[in-house]
Amino acid sequence: MLLLSESISFTLFEELSELAGIDLISLIVAGVVSIALIVAILLYKKRTPKDQNSDVTMPQKGIDVRALVVGAMCISLAFVLSYMKIFSMPLGGSLTLLSMLPVCLYAGWYGPRYGLLAAFAYGLLQMIQGVWVVHPIQFILDYLLAFTVLGLSGFFKRSLPLGVAVACFARLICSTVSGAVFFAEYAAEAGFDNAWVYSLLYNSAYIGVEGVLCVIVSALPFMSTIKKALPGKTA
Repeated sequence: MLLLSESISFTLFEELSELAGIDLISLIVAGVVSIALIVAILLYKKRTPKDQNSDVTMPQKGIDVRALVVGAMCISLAFVLSYMKIFSMPLGGSLTLLSMLPVCLYAGWYGPRYGLLAAFAYGLLQMIQGVWVVHPIQFILDYLLAFTVLGLSGFFKRSLPLGVAVACFARLICSTVSGAVFFAEYAAEAGFDNAWVYSLLYNSAYIGVEGVLCVIVSALPFMSTIKKALPGKTA
């Protein structure tokens, strides 16, 4: 039986030095946007006490622009982290430095309405890094649905770690179904009789591991402090 670990390529930061063209430009732009938005949010928080001296309270309806700004920051940060690959799998997929976490946290903080939209936008950005399509349904599972479900964290506002766990598990399920249905031939080559078992193990090797790490980080005490510092209406 061929062990998955034998084909895993450890490439921590190695690919960053090899980036060129649209990949390099995208990473630089995402990094600059992330820094700019973080600075803008910090400056906004500093001005807030002075702006709230008035006794008049303005109602907030519709879309909260400040929430969208935080969403853009989280998407950009997630995109940057997606380039920080600890190791790459032989048939696609990589364990990154918690790239799923910013989007999951945003959904948990601002709710499913904003979270699902941000997660869908993040899925579209992921296509810049390369798309491997063998079937329209596989494309939806691996690139649209698999990232959009990260917004499910927004339905668990009472427990951020639980929401992150559900979101990451949902992505794992999407990728597992795609692998078992559309890439079943690779299971036999790896020595597996059951394509579902192979797909689950393969995807758990990176999505599952990263998901566990995301849950651990989301449970740390400083997360509540970050939520309190965020502008806009959090969940």
